[in-house]
Amino acid sequence: MTPDDRPAVTGNTEANTGAKGIQRFLTLPTAAATGAFLALLLIFVLGNWVIMPLITRGTDVVVPDVRGMDVAEAKRLVEEQGLVFVNDSSDYATDESIPVDHIVMQSPAPDVSVKRGRSVRVTVSRGAPKYVVPNVRGISLNDARVRLEQARFRVGNVSYVLRTNEDLSEPYVQDQFPDAGTSLQKDAQVGLVVSIAPEMPALVGRDLGEASRTLAAMGIQIGETTSEPDETAAPGTVLKQSIAPGTRVFASDRVDLVVTE
Repeated sequence: MTPDDRPAVTGNTEANTGAKGIQRFLTLPTAAATGAFLALLLIFVLGNWVIMPLITRGTDVVVPDVRGMDVAEAKRLVEEQGLVFVNDSSDYATDESIPVDHIVMQSPAPDVSVKRGRSVRVTVSRGAPKYVVPNVRGISLNDARVRLEQARFRVGNVSYVLRTNEDLSEPYVQDQFPDAGTSLQKDAQVGLVVSIAPEMPALVGRDLGEASRTLAAMGIQIGETTSEPDETAAPGTVLKQSIAPGTRVFASDRVDLVVTE
């Protein structure tokens, strides 16, 4: 080798050394990323198939039966078991046999073994279904009774009032309690006020107390009561009445009575 060739050899060697250094530098991030990925994979495998089974071993719990309980008691019992109580406000059901705000159904079912932290979802009762009271004003008492029973109600207290005008039609429902359109549970009672223009009953010969009770039941008011002697009748017996039997009576009418002394 001549002295003129040495600088050329030295230059090529330096160039090769620089290229190798650059290549090594460029491969460093790839190796680090691969190592990090393998480390994460190892952690995942160990966590799911080795560590977690050891941690969760023996944490199975039995789902308690909370059906029929009120919401507060059911929540307490579920959470005591390490479970999550879920009461979805939109998940309600009507049930005649279970009171309002008590549990109708649950999921998972009672007595099932689950892991701690599992959710227990419940359905809450709105109580018995409600029905709308129909309008029975202006119809007869019998027709009102039929209409109410068809709507799943019963006739409650029935009171009678005398008409204020000379309407001679048959008795009809003048008012009702509660009013039409009210929502009530099945078999609730609806009170009725029946408008009547009854015929005056025959009172002569009856005891005054009996006559008074008869008139009160019909809504007829007694006006003036006087007495006179009569040897043929017991004391307190009605001898005369100012309104003849069979006469239609209205709210403004008063019947005067004469009884024995």
